[in-house]
Amino acid sequence: MNVRPTIAASTPASRCGAGTVTITATPSSGATIDWYSAATNGTLLRSGSTAYTTPSISTTTIYYAQARNTTTGCISTSRTAVTATVTTCCHAPGTTATMQDFNPCTDAAVNSTWNLTDTRNNVTYRVRLLADGRYWMVDDLKYPTACGTRTSVSGFSSSQSTALGANVSGFYGNCTSATNTSTPAGRGYLYDWMFVMQNPEARYGASWDPGCTNNPGTKAACRGICPEGWHVPTGNGSTGEFTLLNKAVNSGSTSSPSGLLNTSTFSAVYGGYASSGSLYYQGSSANYWSSSYNYGNLAYGLVFNSTNVSPSRNDAYKNAGGLVRCIRNY
Repeated sequence: MNVRPTIAASTPASRCGAGTVTITATPSSGATIDWYSAATNGTLLRSGSTAYTTPSISTTTIYYAQARNTTTGCISTSRTAVTATVTTCCHAPGTTATMQDFNPCTDAAVNSTWNLTDTRNNVTYRVRLLADGRYWMVDDLKYPTACGTRTSVSGFSSSQSTALGANVSGFYGNCTSATNTSTPAGRGYLYDWMFVMQNPEARYGASWDPGCTNNPGTKAACRGICPEGWHVPTGNGSTGEFTLLNKAVNSGSTSSPSGLLNTSTFSAVYGGYASSGSLYYQGSSANYWSSSYNYGNLAYGLVFNSTNVSPSRNDAYKNAGGLVRCIRNY
């Protein structure tokens, strides 16, 4: 009587990202391994080898090892499942990736920096893990590719969004890329709040509230014009993300923005703001939008100059133009 061979041991394997994976199985004495795609029947993938290198796979896949006696041809009573695992690759500090696919390695140190490209218009931004434990853009947003010239926006009166004077086809609200001699390097576009939140009800005078006070990353409305997987920071009260940021990198100061301006942390710029088609205080004031609603005409923001810091400023007019930094969902 011939004794059926067995699988003495099997070794799964894994990789991050799409590619090949090599798995192995050890047969009993006098036997070899045949690899199949299924527990019964299925396709013979490789014959006579204790190792099997998969084709390029992008998802975890189970393969099946069958022991076969090389002399008698007898096979094992069942096949053994061996798993080729595919995980999502993490991005170490300093590596390049896209905003949309960013998966930072969890052992990154505070102030680690990545260069991430927004696939929507191929603009690359620095992103940094700051002391508040969040991943922030540390360059101002420049999306879409350019603010362009004024185009009509169907359904809105001129009084609803007129501050910047440059409607963009396909977007709600206004933005401007206008520059002057005092424009600081690295300043992004200036947007009104309707453009930032990308909702027609975010216009000046409306009472729409996106509800971003808690868990903004789980709410689609809080994304605004940020890339997928990111959101516009919250600015409300003591729990707003701008307040927590100010505490972490600026010691909670209300009189000096040195930590916010530090090029090793938030790297803010004095980008000024726009109102009624004019630019103000470029080079001496910073005005960053939040996703937090305050009143019909007003929304919260991070506002500071050389002697005053307000991470929950509540009197920013929605039809004025401010800057945007996005924060990764968590």
